Amino acid sequence: MSYFLAIWLCMPSFIMVVFSLSSLGAGLVFTSLFVFMLTLLSNFRRCVRVGRLYLVIIVAAIISALLAHYLIEQPFTNKQAMAGIGLLVLAFTVPTVLHYYFARSPRDVARELRRSFLGFAVIGLLGLMWPVQLGAIAGLAHPVFPFSEPSHFALAYGQIASLAILCVPKNGRTLIVVFSFMLAFGFPNTTLLAVAVLLLFVTIPFWAIISFPVVFGAVAGFLLHYAPNSLSYFSERMASDQNLSRLVYMQGWESLVSVNIETNGVGIGFQNLGQEAPGMTTVLIRALTNGVDLNREDGGFLLAKIGGEFGLLGLAIILVWLIMAVWAGIRLRRELRRQPTRERAISLIPLGSVYISIVEVLVRGAGYFSPTFLLTIYFVFPALKILTSKTANWRIGQSPQLPRIQRSA
Repeated sequence: MSYFLAIWLCMPSFIMVVFSLSSLGAGLVFTSLFVFMLTLLSNFRRCVRVGRLYLVIIVAAIISALLAHYLIEQPFTNKQAMAGIGLLVLAFTVPTVLHYYFARSPRDVARELRRSFLGFAVIGLLGLMWPVQLGAIAGLAHPVFPFSEPSHFALAYGQIASLAILCVPKNGRTLIVVFSFMLAFGFPNTTLLAVAVLLLFVTIPFWAIISFPVVFGAVAGFLLHYAPNSLSYFSERMASDQNLSRLVYMQGWESLVSVNIETNGVGIGFQNLGQEAPGMTTVLIRALTNGVDLNREDGGFLLAKIGGEFGLLGLAIILVWLIMAVWAGIRLRRELRRQPTRERAISLIPLGSVYISIVEVLVRGAGYFSPTFLLTIYFVFPALKILTSKTANWRIGQSPQLPRIQRSA
């Protein structure tokens, strides 16, 4: 099961592209079941794990759908039913796979995370220099094989990078940050840039953070002179009224506000985002794409998705999530400055996953059926335990949301 985590992060996007699916959901469920079976078959003494937080999410989804149906007359849909079944499957498969992956020795986990990062680095370099243009991939605008677009690659890369920085020495962390910035400006891609900045803030000294604006200005000047196309991409994201990426992001905020106003904070209901009346940004997107809707159903980022579908309760959850993520980043930075041992560093993995999820919440997200989102959900309770205690000397395999079992040799 050495590369199960890398497979689990890559396969849903690959399946979505090959079979021309509209979301990662089907590919994620299939991949999770496949890796789940391999995990159990590799050792018959292993048993199925249940993630309680995943079950809480399912209950919240059901309540949200019922409230939307009876309070704002939103009809029940097949999409909601299929999503509920998918989440139920994932509530068993994901915790089982991740539990046995991270319950191995710290040495094995560290080695595989380093190798997984190198694999994603190769994927990024190939996507940057020699993008694959074969089969279903050929019809996509900016594929990063096996991902359909740089943003999907960025989310998976960010999770792996945030875990890998715990498994390498100080110089290795610096290389990961530099490489992340290189990818961000090379593609160029805002999601990758957000990942690079977050990694930077937990790996560099405090004096370097203070001088960051000066360094960033110098780098921007260099790129403006030698690679102006990289900066023109980011400037268009900020200023152009016809940049689709910018419009999709604005559409997410527009949907979030309009839905909560129309429903008095109840939310439009689980998996119902996109059913609201189109706003001005959506109309403009349709005009630029000949009537095609872009990211209306996933909101473009998790804040829009969760806040729009779960209303004020969803916004409160996101606020708590962001506070926890920032707290995790502060604690992670402090721990890394102490040069932790390998065992202690591996026990801090939940902090890295929760911290980097800021990107998925605020910048770019792929909805609930995203392997990176479900990975973060798995680590919420372990991260909370680390943050509320002064030590982190415990194994991930002993996560408080899962019943403890004896790990087989």
